Amino acid sequence: MEQDGNELKAVTMGAARALARSSASNVSIYLPGDAGGEPVLYRGAGIGLPNVNYRRLEASGLDHLLIDAEELRRCERALESELADILFDPTIDANDKAACAQQVGVNVARDFLAAGRPADHMDRAARLVDTLIDGVLRDRQVAGTLLNMSAHHQSTASHLFAVGALSTMLAFEILGDQPEKLRAIAMAGMLHDLGKMSLGAEILSKSTPLTAEEMLLIRQHPIESVRLLGDDPNASESVRLMILQHHERFDGRGYPLGLRADEVELGSRIIAVTDAFHAMIGKRDYRHEFSPIEAVAKMRFQVGAQFDPRVFEAWENLFRRSFSSVDRVLDYSIDDTAETGPGYHVDHQGARKTAIDRKTPRHACPQPIKARCLRTGRLPGVSGVWGKIECPIRDVSRSGACIDLTAPMYRGEVVSVMLDTGKGEQWIRAVVRWCRRGDVEGWRYQAGIQFMHRVSAAEAHSDQPMLGLSVDDEVLVVT
Repeated sequence: MEQDGNELKAVTMGAARALARSSASNVSIYLPGDAGGEPVLYRGAGIGLPNVNYRRLEASGLDHLLIDAEELRRCERALESELADILFDPTIDANDKAACAQQVGVNVARDFLAAGRPADHMDRAARLVDTLIDGVLRDRQVAGTLLNMSAHHQSTASHLFAVGALSTMLAFEILGDQPEKLRAIAMAGMLHDLGKMSLGAEILSKSTPLTAEEMLLIRQHPIESVRLLGDDPNASESVRLMILQHHERFDGRGYPLGLRADEVELGSRIIAVTDAFHAMIGKRDYRHEFSPIEAVAKMRFQVGAQFDPRVFEAWENLFRRSFSSVDRVLDYSIDDTAETGPGYHVDHQGARKTAIDRKTPRHACPQPIKARCLRTGRLPGVSGVWGKIECPIRDVSRSGACIDLTAPMYRGEVVSVMLDTGKGEQWIRAVVRWCRRGDVEGWRYQAGIQFMHRVSAAEAHSDQPMLGLSVDDEVLVVT
């Protein structure tokens, strides 16, 4: 929509109330025209959002205002920079504080999704996380209001912010005042589903059962989330591990590795609870949305299976206390209609693991043959050994091998493998195709690696990562 050559953006009344706290809120405001007609100037720039009679406009049936896109952007960024002052101001109502935090959080998450390069906004996310830890966790009423508000916001950006904020609250309930750990969990919660950006809408929004191929793509999204983060220093090793593991289950039936119980990072177990909660209170094509109380009651049946009992007990305590601490939540609706595309937080459950496709015959290795692996193209920051790894070869073919491991590898990692073929040591570049829990004592994991091409010993020991290599590149058969 345009007015005098300027693009106008729709802003809900609730979002406008939050933005009115910004020092840059003296923007021109337009009302929607009757029957799709031209917008009408309502307030000039000298009056702005703080002087709007919101109740009167809502009573007349209006649910949104129109603001020049450039002026709106300045207003949003000003609110973001001033959020800490707002949260620490004792004269501001808890509802207003929570609404401002919600507005800023959704804006940051929305920019993450729109940019395609998360690294461009990592500094903003880090500042937001610090502000939430300092300004929200120590005010129980603001935290409770944010938890209650999460039920009213269900866009993709809202989901990322909600999981980050709720995970921080739950972590505070369990860990207490440990800023570094809280910061890592909050960042992981906000970034946990970024990998779904690479999946098509036809998969993400599918209400019928997924095919085996589609489920394989879904199960890779935690790995893709880490890959998208690149080597940004704001995403620490613990943040990346929590993202990788946020779909693991307490009973070991999750993905991508099928870890169980304490093998899964505590932060991942926390995110698993808040992620499921926020997904359940959202409407789906195949079911109605659950109320927050209904969602928690249904989640209780998954304690010990999907959820860590200790974490869920803390969640129930936090939930019960937060709901009782808030008398009412005003309508501060964020404009979810401004976002298009599928909801990235659809959680596809119940898919069966598919058999590994083996295109060439594999031969068991009855002798204790070992390979020497070097992690050539690690997922940046993921826990593991950069250097030499000695690992038994379980079986081998002309195009790949199955190896036993003490630490996991992830699909898409590039490794250099040394094999002694009787003609001396030969180094081969390989890519990890799959990894799962192992069944041999002392070796916790199995991985399938696909050979690509020979390399020299110097190339094999190079510490230059090969992050641009695709797992679908042409495979050169080793002879």
